[in-house]
Amino acid sequence: MSALTTTNLYYSYHATNTKEYSALMTAAIAKFEPERIFKINASDASDFATKIESNAQQFGYIGKTARVATTCVFSTTDANSFTFGDRKDIIGTWNVITEEHVQKNATMLFGNRTFTVTSDDNKDLSTPTTARGELTPNGTALTALGKSLMHRRFLSSIMAGQCLAMIGEDGRKALKVHRKKYEWWNPLNGELINDGLMILFLILKKMQPSVMVSTVKEINKMKTIVPEQFAYNITEWDTAMESARINIKIKAPGQYSMQQYTQDYLDTALLTPGKSFKREVSSYRTKWMLGGEAHLTIEYLRDTITQMYVNFEDDETWKHEIAESSQVIALATQMKQLQNDMKSTIALATAASTAKSGTPANDTASNHRGKRQP
Repeated sequence: MSALTTTNLYYSYHATNTKEYSALMTAAIAKFEPERIFKINASDASDFATKIESNAQQFGYIGKTARVATTCVFSTTDANSFTFGDRKDIIGTWNVITEEHVQKNATMLFGNRTFTVTSDDNKDLSTPTTARGELTPNGTALTALGKSLMHRRFLSSIMAGQCLAMIGEDGRKALKVHRKKYEWWNPLNGELINDGLMILFLILKKMQPSVMVSTVKEINKMKTIVPEQFAYNITEWDTAMESARINIKIKAPGQYSMQQYTQDYLDTALLTPGKSFKREVSSYRTKWMLGGEAHLTIEYLRDTITQMYVNFEDDETWKHEIAESSQVIALATQMKQLQNDMKSTIALATAASTAKSGTPANDTASNHRGKRQP
């Protein structure tokens, strides 16, 4: 089996008794030295995910992380024909892939290929068989299906080795408590094979906080995307807002409603100094809040608001109102600075006068009250 669309050798099948297989495994596992050891906690989660995704691209197992099957349909006429479906990205989402999903994928890869959960005490590695179409009829060579199976096991071993290397000795000790979840035993030779996807799942599960906590953090992060960051270019701000929304939708589907996003969008759009623009946005926000106007969808509001910005730009209303606002802000800043300077001048003059008289200002009244009058 050869990969026709890439020169990356990890995407191709190599027989286990070949020099190519040995060299690739050595480079990917034995000689793999992580640039950084990650702690299994939430603070290292983002960096770990970025690095493991980069490694997955380089060493060929990106498909195993970015396309994890959550369903599998078997043909009613051919037991060896099946179709994986509803694939999800285990790295790019929060807790969407469950342990059950990972266990079922493991059974398909290492077990009896039934897309069921194999209990921890029964994880016996299956060898390719003629009955399942993995060997030729005479049982002497792997079929295309068999080569695909062995190639996917090859990539899984690489993923497992690299994940374990990246979490260091302490991380491996913490994970070893769950070893029965990811170790498959070969009854023919006693070899233990690690399931890379399960190891990655267990690491991410420990690293990633709850979906709700993560979503709140992402929404709060999105609320820092304000027009001022883009020099009040509303088109660029709008693009950034939508990109952030999509990011949340991918990571935590269903956790951030379009109603909440619409309100956040309108509230943030008002953080613009242009009077005419703010007046129009405020009017749309009021109408949307009152309800009853079905056409005020987020798509309509985004299109309308960005078009308003373009129109105000074209007739230079935007330029004049931004400049006017900037002048007001500048004057207010100058006035505040003058007030501060005046306070400092008065304080210095008072201190100088007190020093010249040689009597602390706070003691004058009390000294006067303490003298006996003749």
